[in-house]
Amino acid sequence: MATDFRQGINYGPVIAALLRKSLEGKIDWRETAEDEAYLASVRGEMTFEISRRGDACELIAKDQRGRTVFRVDEPFILPHAYWTPLDQHEADQTGDEPVSTLGHLHTVARRVAMRVDERLTSSLRLIEGL
Repeated sequence: MATDFRQGINYGPVIAALLRKSLEGKIDWRETAEDEAYLASVRGEMTFEISRRGDACELIAKDQRGRTVFRVDEPFILPHAYWTPLDQHEADQTGDEPVSTLGHLHTVARRVAMRVDERLTSSLRLIEGL
């Protein structure tokens, strides 16, 4: 079946899968030399970099040779069919759609790459030891 290039590209399934697998702890995000940018390699075939500049996030996907396959900038709101339970909860609480799917992915990537949970536990132990 031939691709209809008149149709826009649907990034939703890839972004939803990245977010879902990140939330499940199956994607190992790493820090980069750039502040607020995190990188994940998926089976050595694709790399994904999520970065934040001010209030905007950007996701770049590259192939094995380092060529950019696609780039998604804000604003990007994930179609309802790809929402996570957290997205749905946020929508139920606020009455609005989630503000930023890429922002959510960036937050999760940062949490993994910077080992935020471990550092919080360590910080608590330090404080309680005073």
